[in-house]
Amino acid sequence: MQKITVHKKGCPDAFSGELHVTVKKMDYLVEEIYALMRKHNIPFYNVVAHARGCPELSFPMEELELVLFTLEH
Repeated sequence: MQKITVHKKGCPDAFSGELHVTVKKMDYLVEEIYALMRKHNIPFYNVVAHARGCPELSFPMEELELVLFTLEH
């Protein structure tokens, strides 16, 4: 199943064949990811952080997951 990977701005490790988004203000990030989820039929639990420290250790990934879960249900 396809996934959406969240990266920090300027991350050089974006892989082709995956859907990637870079961190921006949470409202815009949620809009972009939710649109991709709906377009490609991707569940909220397949939205993942790229790697430890990417996007950033302080990035609120759990908050993002909760918002996407709420929108999906």
